[in-house]
Amino acid sequence: MKHTTKTRYNALFLALTLTMTTSILGCDTGDDAEDNANAVDIAGTYTDDYDQTHVVGDTTWTISSMDYSSSFEYVTINNEDNYIIAQNSVDNDYSGGLFSRLDWVFDAEGALHTCACAYDAQTPEIALACESDREDLAAGCGGFSWSLLTPQ
Repeated sequence: MKHTTKTRYNALFLALTLTMTTSILGCDTGDDAEDNANAVDIAGTYTDDYDQTHVVGDTTWTISSMDYSSSFEYVTINNEDNYIIAQNSVDNDYSGGLFSRLDWVFDAEGALHTCACAYDAQTPEIALACESDREDLAAGCGGFSWSLLTPQ
């Protein structure tokens, strides 16, 4: 069967829609192993290069400093490809209610880095389409460097 870009997009859209529906409805599959697979692999509390605190929780990623706090509620967690699609809290100072894609990668020494590939997408699908360069930690995040996350 020949797969076209449209076929792959339709399959991706269907998978994302099903994941979002399950997430929004809070469906419990009854399979604890499958439910635990939906937890983000990098959960924890970190400090980044800008002295901001990142709390990566079960359902939200919060970034805060002395001046502000922004929260992102997960729509999709993809531990295999290391990204989260999230809806920005309406209370965020910037891009409230829109969608973000939060990527992560481990460097050769095992240090964790993150990139907000998308932060003001109108839909989860637009956020998903964002691409970061995991091979270029110096400028592969939309022309900027990836942020180093140091565990607290």
